[in-house]
Amino acid sequence: MKDKKIDNSDNKIEEINVAGAQEKIIPKFCTTINVGLLKSKNIILTMSYSEGLTSVVLIDRIIIDIEHAKQLKDVLDKLLKECEDV
Repeated sequence: MKDKKIDNSDNKIEEINVAGAQEKIIPKFCTTINVGLLKSKNIILTMSYSEGLTSVVLIDRIIIDIEHAKQLKDVLDKLLKECEDV
């Protein structure tokens, strides 16, 4: 699978190869994200899908460091602003 990476310093787009199992390539719809701070100061994201109150399916749990969390926040802020401006 090929993905595109944008270099923010000069807005160049380059292709990168992404390796992974087939089931990881297919996007899953997430309805809930729980965010926690670990003792190590890393952030843990627990993503799940739920229909109603009785059925919850865990999609994945991801740990990211503080610097990546800041980058994620910046990207989300930018995307949300773009959505609001449309």
